[in-house]
Amino acid sequence: MYMEVAPDGASYSVWAPAKVNLFFEIVGKRHDGYHDVETLVAPISLYDRLEFSFAPTDGEDDITLECLDEGGNPRIDLPNDSSNLIIKAYYVYLDACKREKRGRRSSRVRAKIFKKIPTKAGLGGGSSDAMATLLVLNAYDKANFSKEELARMAGEIGSDAPLFLEESATIGRGRGEIVEPFPLSEIWMTLVKPTIGFSTPEVYRKYAESPSHSVRHSLSEALGSLREINTAENLSHWIWNRLEEPVAALWDKFSDWKSFLSQTSGALGAQMSGSGSSFFVLTRDEESARKVAQEVLLLSNSSEFDAVYVVKTLTPDNYARPSNFI
Repeated sequence: MYMEVAPDGASYSVWAPAKVNLFFEIVGKRHDGYHDVETLVAPISLYDRLEFSFAPTDGEDDITLECLDEGGNPRIDLPNDSSNLIIKAYYVYLDACKREKRGRRSSRVRAKIFKKIPTKAGLGGGSSDAMATLLVLNAYDKANFSKEELARMAGEIGSDAPLFLEESATIGRGRGEIVEPFPLSEIWMTLVKPTIGFSTPEVYRKYAESPSHSVRHSLSEALGSLREINTAENLSHWIWNRLEEPVAALWDKFSDWKSFLSQTSGALGAQMSGSGSSFFVLTRDEESARKVAQEVLLLSNSSEFDAVYVVKTLTPDNYARPSNFI
């Protein structure tokens, strides 16, 4: 996350990045109803911007949330109640402060989100926004929750929320909450969000309906190869997403989209991210990614997709104030 703090210490701006799942495999069903997974996730240069302002009170805490698009226009399709992960993160944080007996500064919080990351896209926007909220609250209160404690809070909010603690690609295991950084190089790609969207529960239900699945892919093998040859070309041989199977069963145009994107000029490989419906197209460099984007815009029916972005994976060396979202 990239965070800026006003001189008075009462206002914060945070740029919360999207992610893509470069590898995603389901390895088993858990007793709690969730699935154990193995995933390699990379944060990318597509962001929501969040603003928080704090007004001290005499012991009364509350939060209000205003949802806007990137231009500042109201987003009435986005909830501003406890179903929004920003609000959920706020109350998870308050509970953790009480449970751990951490001193905090009672305040009224006014939050705004300028939403750019598409929803129902498999890009983790809600989880990233939740992690941004936890980081801001921890900074404002000077509560000094450790990275491990913040990861546990994030795990209460969403399985992939802990993945956004690292400023690098991340390996996720368990429900996704067991995380470790992975040194992936900067890789350029084109991101395409089709008009159709899927909820994660919907996709997992369809996955459960299938009596059998193809041979399991090995994350360990992929990581071993990438540690030796950390390039987009090598990565293209290892991308994999188990959830493409149920999405293909839900969406009759899935195969057409993936085939078209895989064959665009400069494409090294194309894959759906998370539970969809966004695709990413790996390329050798920024110029190639822009050519892929132009080809998509020229050859596709514009009524079938919402957005096309040229993005790169984020690394500790290129985490900075986003220049494309002021």
